[in-house]
Amino acid sequence: MDRLGNFRESRSCFSLSNASMNRSKASSSYSSPFARITSAKNLKHEMLPSFLRSSASGSSYSTSTPRKSFLPELNTLSSITKYINGATSPTETLLKVGKIELKQDDLRCLLSNNITKNTIDAMLTVIKHLNSKLCKKKSETKKVLIAKTKFTQKIFNNQKTNAKIDIFNINFLIFPIFVGHWTVLNFNCTELIVNYYDPLKSNKYLKDILKSLYLFLKKQTTSSGEDLMQIQLKELVYQRVVITETFSEEDSAVYMLQTIYNLSMGERVEVKSSDLEHHRQEFLKMLFQHGTL
Repeated sequence: MDRLGNFRESRSCFSLSNASMNRSKASSSYSSPFARITSAKNLKHEMLPSFLRSSASGSSYSTSTPRKSFLPELNTLSSITKYINGATSPTETLLKVGKIELKQDDLRCLLSNNITKNTIDAMLTVIKHLNSKLCKKKSETKKVLIAKTKFTQKIFNNQKTNAKIDIFNINFLIFPIFVGHWTVLNFNCTELIVNYYDPLKSNKYLKDILKSLYLFLKKQTTSSGEDLMQIQLKELVYQRVVITETFSEEDSAVYMLQTIYNLSMGERVEVKSSDLEHHRQEFLKMLFQHGTL
């Protein structure tokens, strides 16, 4: 049993699919993948953890509840697409989810292309809202706390935050992590098990990610004066998640969102590459179901 920092790796693992992995590489004028990812001009560079990039900003959890939808006529994919394409300006706000304003490109990207982090945060807000509703209906539902993209970036840059979270009053603490592609880190606060979902199976920065998580959790328990929890944190177990389906970098955001949705709604089902287009369409409809103008 290998030890990763303060984590023990479990011998057991989850097998989520049955196909071979084949990472799709995006074209670039740079000579190496590292140069492409860390370029200051690259949008992806903004989201990298500290072992690839040193700066970050902002923090938040997906805890706000979306306002009730006032868009009853926009309940089909065709009507939604027509509404998006009919925007008078690319900078026009077409939809609000909580305090997040979504513009034409934010919504169009769900139908194809890379999903913007603004859209990702909006979807995380909706997923958290759905989890809260389900918790009220079914007591056995796992209560989740989902970090937004900027807050996650701050945590895994090992930057100081003012967050004070009772991590042992929730079941799952979920982070969407960008490492050149989107991944998911899930901390089971009850069983003290950490799962890392990497659709491209790189796991290159896993050790650094686990260390950052441990430091964050340690600060949370220290600030609350929970000495017993400090002892328990030393028993954190990293449990591998085996993914054998084929996903590309562009697919990774859809995979990440659907994985978080499944964890939040208690659906223990695998994310399949053949379902990604369907998931994109469902995400778009969910935003309009829970958003407002």
